[in-house]
Amino acid sequence: MNRGDWPVVVTDRCAHSCAEAMGFADPTEARAWLHEQIRVRGTVTDRLPASVAGRRSRSGYFVVIEDEVLLPLAEDRDGAPQWIATYCVLFPGRRAAAVTPSSLRGRRLLDEVELLPHAVERFQQYCGGSADPALARRELYDVLAPTVRATSRPPRWSGTRPADFYLVAGDDGEYVLPCRVGGGRRPFDATTCIHRSRDLFDLEGDRLLARCLLGADTVPARSAGRACIERGGASGARLVWHRPAWAPARPAARWWLVLAPRLAIPVAWQPRHRSRPLIALGLVDRRPVLVRLLERLRRLRRRSSASWRPRPTGGAAGRAYRARRR
Repeated sequence: MNRGDWPVVVTDRCAHSCAEAMGFADPTEARAWLHEQIRVRGTVTDRLPASVAGRRSRSGYFVVIEDEVLLPLAEDRDGAPQWIATYCVLFPGRRAAAVTPSSLRGRRLLDEVELLPHAVERFQQYCGGSADPALARRELYDVLAPTVRATSRPPRWSGTRPADFYLVAGDDGEYVLPCRVGGGRRPFDATTCIHRSRDLFDLEGDRLLARCLLGADTVPARSAGRACIERGGASGARLVWHRPAWAPARPAARWWLVLAPRLAIPVAWQPRHRSRPLIALGLVDRRPVLVRLLERLRRLRRRSSASWRPRPTGGAAGRAYRARRR
């Protein structure tokens, strides 16, 4: 049987999303409508109309009911020759948004936007979101809600693709979420989450340290942190979003630059300082006392070795040395 002729199974999730998006009384009514539309007008294809281009499915195939709905398809897990419709997406023109995003702010605006899984994943990856997707989604919502607004153009630093509009939130617009007309429960979908600091979290070692202003008053010349950096022991230095469990609270710290186990620098963030946006606020050393003592002894030994000079024994220098010793 040709793949295009396989029957389509409408899942509960697909029926539920259709009911919510199109206003059916319940999923049963929505499923019946979908079955009829699939039978009469549905086309299984891997080529989408321009108005819904860019949508994804597990199989790469969709049921297209022109100008009505799009059903992403998955193959049957048991290998049966049938398609599994996993969700229901409305065509952009099928339902007009009840509000204009630019007229809303805060939680009222977020009520109109669905945070898609990819946006939550990026929040987890670059913004310290929890490993649990459901919890991370709530965290992202709470982070955006106090300051979020909709703009027609993204900030220049974001480098994102064109979208219908953009959610911008945080201090100095540090979060950007491109949005498009939705096809599910809400009028709009946020497709991804971009944070202004994302390039910093891709760096480590010397490349990361080069982006941090290490003042003599915050990381002293003879401190463990400075010694770790100068002798190349911070090659694994990395930036972390949350305070390490062993470190004391530093209210002014935005992130933490971890140099070594139990050795870190709390940092502030000034994104307008492009070359060095990270500002060291001090040094936190919670390594065992014995480790710190041994390191101090090694530093003293190196300084002693550097100051030692061999005693001259011959020639004019030797005679001058012996004369001074008398």
